[in-house]
Amino acid sequence: MIKLIDLLKELSFGSHYTSRKENRVMGIKKVIVSKEALGDFTLNQIQEPLIKEIQNIVLTKLKGIEAQDVPASKSSIIGYKFLIPVLEVNGKKYPITIVSDKGTGTYYYVIIYQNFIRTIVLSTSEDFTQDVIKHSERKETDKNIPIHIFEPEGAKYSINLNRLMGIKTETKKVLEKDLPYKVRTDYRIGANFEHNTYGTGKIVATSSGNTGKANQRGMLDWIEVNFGKPHFSGGKLQNTRKITGVYAKPYFEYQNI
Repeated sequence: MIKLIDLLKELSFGSHYTSRKENRVMGIKKVIVSKEALGDFTLNQIQEPLIKEIQNIVLTKLKGIEAQDVPASKSSIIGYKFLIPVLEVNGKKYPITIVSDKGTGTYYYVIIYQNFIRTIVLSTSEDFTQDVIKHSERKETDKNIPIHIFEPEGAKYSINLNRLMGIKTETKKVLEKDLPYKVRTDYRIGANFEHNTYGTGKIVATSSGNTGKANQRGMLDWIEVNFGKPHFSGGKLQNTRKITGVYAKPYFEYQNI
């Protein structure tokens, strides 16, 4: 069982990771989407704002990953798929192909080993597991190091085309009183989380690292909570529950500005 103290560490990284982050994130040259995903716009019109949106999302998610330890990485190679951006148009979602200075892909992942982020990868492979294995085999002389794959529910990120292009649409307003949990200013690891259905538990991990701070939208992609009540999920006994799309106090403060 993972102890809380094991999570309260930051990952380290070196120049290779920093260089690849520059190549594959800040070095995005263009994006490719289907004609159906353009709505009433042209590709030229959405290129720049979509690239900036993807860059901001990637950097925000990477900041959260860098700030948290992945305990299994002490003995295993970790493939962590953290972002699959999709363009949402009229309720339908379309894949986005990203072309960067160092590779082309539809999703991002990082390779972590011994608490060290080795690199960030932009991939098009339909088999994420095999992609991680192949990448690791090219780098490792020891072929017996176990490989673990993480693909959290919050990895898929929808970018609404109208919002991206500054067009306001009527959306149902989210009210704090209607949420099934007590909203916090942040969801830092070790803090209590009160849920109407599951009771009160301890936060053990979040999409924004140890601090559990909300992103620019006033939300967290996910938090993981130990409610002290094991349950079956996916055919396995789980000690924690992952809550996705969690609203924080800043979200509602923004609404009232």
